Amino acid sequence: MKQIEAREAVGLLRNMTRVLCVVGILGLVFTTVNVTRFATSRHVPLPIAVLLDPMIGTALTGILCVDARLAAWGIRPPAWSTTLRWSAGSTAALMNTWESLWPDGQIGWPNQADPAAVLLHLTPALLLITLTETIAAYRRTVTDLLDQIGPTGPTDPTDPTAPPTLWRPDRPRQPPNRTRPP
Repeated sequence: MKQIEAREAVGLLRNMTRVLCVVGILGLVFTTVNVTRFATSRHVPLPIAVLLDPMIGTALTGILCVDARLAAWGIRPPAWSTTLRWSAGSTAALMNTWESLWPDGQIGWPNQADPAAVLLHLTPALLLITLTETIAAYRRTVTDLLDQIGPTGPTDPTDPTAPPTLWRPDRPRQPPNRTRPP
C-alpha cells in the first residue's frame, strides 16, 4: 500500500463530508416541497406539514454528527444509528414517491404508477441514504487507516505554524517536544 499521510486521509474525509452536506441541503430543499405537498393533500395544516421533512433532515444530520465523532474515537456506532438513517431515508423516499406510485389513491399494487416520476422523486432520497451509509463506511475506513499510520507533523502544540496533530481520546497525548515511538 502506498504511504499515506494522515493529513491527506483527514482531508479526503472532510471533502466527502462537504459533498454529503451539499447533497443533503439540496435533497432537503427538493424533498421538503414533495413531503409538504404530500402532507397537505392529506389535510395536514400547512404550518405542520412544512415541518415534516426538516424534522427528518435534522434527525439524519444529528446522527451523522454523532457517528462522525464516534468513528473519530474508534468506536463503532450502535445498530440503532443505521436503523435511524434507513428509516428516516425510507420514510422520506416513500412520502416523495407516494403520488407517483398511487396517483389514483388506490392502495395496493401500483396500477397507475408513473415510473419516470417515481425515479425523479426517489433519486434525492436514495442519494441521501446511500451517501449517509457511504460516509459512515469512509469514516470507519479512515479511522482504521489513521490507527495504522499514526499522527504526522510536529508534536509541539504551542507552535502556531504547525499543522494540527491528530489526537483521539483513546490515545494519550504526548508531551510537547517528544515524539511518539514508531
